[in-house]
Amino acid sequence: MKETRKIMQVVTLLYLVLVGIGLYIAAEVLPVETLLNAILPLALILIVLWFVLIFATLKWQSRKK
Repeated sequence: MKETRKIMQVVTLLYLVLVGIGLYIAAEVLPVETLLNAILPLALILIVLWFVLIFATLKWQSRKK
């Protein structure tokens, strides 16, 4: 159980760092109007991606055992 928790913490950290870097780059490159128009779909995509990542990690852990 502790292994799974550690792996999920690492996955969470990597996800947050990559999303933060991606959003920073998008904010620097794209105009403000484009970002404001795309913020809701982008948020929904990131939430779905987060759940897919969690599901894939847990599935990988169950196959590993």
